[in-house]
Amino acid sequence: MSKTTIRAGAGLAIALSLAAFTWPAAGADDAGQPGQVVQAAAADGPTGTDGIALGDALTDVGDRIAAEAIAAQEARDLEVLAAAIEAENLQRLAVAIEAENLARLAAAIEANEAREAEQRRAAAAATAPAGSLEGIIHRHFGSAAPAAIRVATCESGMNPGAVSPTNDHGLFQINIVHRGQFEAVTGAPWSSVYDPELNTIYARHLYAQQGWSPWVCSRK
Repeated sequence: MSKTTIRAGAGLAIALSLAAFTWPAAGADDAGQPGQVVQAAAADGPTGTDGIALGDALTDVGDRIAAEAIAAQEARDLEVLAAAIEAENLQRLAVAIEAENLARLAAAIEANEAREAEQRRAAAAATAPAGSLEGIIHRHFGSAAPAAIRVATCESGMNPGAVSPTNDHGLFQINIVHRGQFEAVTGAPWSSVYDPELNTIYARHLYAQQGWSPWVCSRK
């Protein structure tokens, strides 16, 4: 209900009250003597300043009634709004809780998969003899050992003495351009590039710096 409607209703109630107050009661005079009815009404009803004061009082009462009705309507509107906001907040909270639970579940699954991968790597390293090529690669590459073994197999056929036509050497086919860096990293002369341990150590260094990009086989 609008404020205008409330005020109009209050004004109508005041008008009806004023009319009832100023109109004589039914049967007070003979219906066939209209002149006397008018005179009785004039004699009994409020006149002059008294009538004005009564009208003002009734107007004040009407204003108070209208104000109270408006205040009550506004209070009801506020209650409805508060309930809607609370419902929306509860829905948002439920969505946030669900998202958090899904994130925790995803993190738990990822952590479990990482543990399983590490367990598989450790098992593979344990089954490979310490001095074997797989054992050397597992020891230096850790979790990246399976990929490193695939690269070494593709590059040299797992042959520590392999030499390519493009001057690549050893297990991981280290190119001659890396000679100075190989010697600096391993502390051994370039001729040691055919040692599978030193070759793997330098390959691990390259992997840490550039990933698998130095090896063509990694892109196959």
